[in-house]
Amino acid sequence: MSYPIVNTFVEACEVIEHLGILPLSSFIPDHPSLVSITQDDAWHTGMDTDPWLWRDRFAGEGVAAYGRFLTGKPILISRQIFALVKCVLSHPRRWQTVMQRVIWQDQPPKYTNVSARTTVSTLRDSEC
Repeated sequence: MSYPIVNTFVEACEVIEHLGILPLSSFIPDHPSLVSITQDDAWHTGMDTDPWLWRDRFAGEGVAAYGRFLTGKPILISRQIFALVKCVLSHPRRWQTVMQRVIWQDQPPKYTNVSARTTVSTLRDSEC
């Protein structure tokens, strides 16, 4: 999945709001990351257009939670779904049940690509 390149903090906020979950690095297959939607030469410049500096700003301005919520990797979770994600992650059995519905669709395990949007949609249908 390709996504347009963003050059500003405001544009990145719009992406997070649309996707719900945006990792800093590309570790979710077929899902954008902050690295994949920004220019390589924009990083670590110390300027307002530096995505590395945005990670703290997202949290500071209430756009998204920033932390290592999944697999120990840095990730941004939009304020709209953070409570839901927190609920699911705090109940491992519930997370396992949700992922079975998303990935396996109540069938025996098979390898499939699952988007974060599909996961969030399924989470919303579950009770927390």
